[in-house]
Amino acid sequence: MDYGQNLLSDLRRLVAEGNSEGIAALTSSAERTIPDDQQSLVDIAIIARDLGKFEDSYRICRYVLSKNANNGFASYELAMLDAMLGRHVEALLSLEKNIVRMPGDVRSIKFAARMSARIGDFVAARNYVALVDEMSPDSSDTAWLRELCAFMEIFPAGLADKISAKFERDNRYISKECLIDWTRAALRDKRGFSMIRLGDGEGAFCRISSEDEQRFQNLYRYCREDRARVWFNGEIDLIKSGFTDTAFGLRQAMYDADVLGLPYRSWVEHEYKFCSPTGITCLVNALRLAQVPTVDRGQSWTTQQIHAELLQSNLLENLVRDHKEISLISCMTDAPQALKQAFQLDHVEFYRIPGEKAHVHLLGNDAGEGRHFPDRFNSLCNELSQPLHGRLFLVAGGILGKLYCTRIKQSGGVALDVGSIIDAWMGRLTRPNYGTSYALPQASARA
Repeated sequence: MDYGQNLLSDLRRLVAEGNSEGIAALTSSAERTIPDDQQSLVDIAIIARDLGKFEDSYRICRYVLSKNANNGFASYELAMLDAMLGRHVEALLSLEKNIVRMPGDVRSIKFAARMSARIGDFVAARNYVALVDEMSPDSSDTAWLRELCAFMEIFPAGLADKISAKFERDNRYISKECLIDWTRAALRDKRGFSMIRLGDGEGAFCRISSEDEQRFQNLYRYCREDRARVWFNGEIDLIKSGFTDTAFGLRQAMYDADVLGLPYRSWVEHEYKFCSPTGITCLVNALRLAQVPTVDRGQSWTTQQIHAELLQSNLLENLVRDHKEISLISCMTDAPQALKQAFQLDHVEFYRIPGEKAHVHLLGNDAGEGRHFPDRFNSLCNELSQPLHGRLFLVAGGILGKLYCTRIKQSGGVALDVGSIIDAWMGRLTRPNYGTSYALPQASARA
């Protein structure tokens, strides 16, 4: 058992290091290395699945079940894999077998409710939710699970795909090259401009209407608390602090943006595969709010991943190099000097904000110091209310960063919501798909 735990530790270390070759070697031979440690094998299968190594994960789970057909953990993970591969009927069958073997397995029953809703059997979904309620009457999950199934009945996967596809096919949907051209024009004319992106965090606070809030109040509360845990990790009370009301200002930021980055089709499709409560709810609500007629004020749309496209194409780097003075909103105190040296800049005006509390171990302890909301948020909004004279701002501030972008535009600055690109430049692995290949030389040397 100890050897299995050691192997798990090795795998987690390889993941943290971004060592793809080491990861592949370990996951491809796990069941041969620790053939009798079923629990460690299932844990390795989960990590492999999360890394997108579905074949390895599937093989490991099947191996465990060949040794013990009643291993409910392996059976559950196999159902999760089937779901992520779009095999929802197969996933439901595995869950039903689990429920027969272990009638008290609440986790399988909850997932069966989601899978039933995914295939359109809402009667079965409601029955499963009722069973959960009967077995765990005090569980806070039952209320949001019931509302998630109701949400999916109104917004099934096909409809969500149509909504996202409609934006991507619109003639106002622009490319990364067009965004850079428009940014350069705004900088040249010294006029306000903003590009903001909406992901699941922002979608959690996309308020549609009072009626909608009432109908899905438990689901929305769950999603907001889940997303806010990343930003604040319990540091503030979302309601009492005023954060929720402030975050609802995202609607106005959407009104004011020149370019709006929206959740892309494959992301929406991915969230519907395993029926993520936050993924489905938050992405769909971002799209719902974007299509409200009053939001259409002549702005254009692009992909939420536009920042990654700008990074990978070097378009953002070239834009920064061409402007010897820029402003940066970020949590990383070493970023201004690194950008200045890497891009031969004369000056980087730095506006520090506290970083995401859940990522302090990746960002560095100094990045998490202080309280972002309401303390730094209020003071920074005041600082950004001064005339900005067409200055270029790179903004990495989460959901509050979108509100900063609005204030910058109103003050005559040019704001680009670049998010985790600053993390990538600084070699912080907050997004594993970036790896360390985009780290600036100074950041690589420090690492």
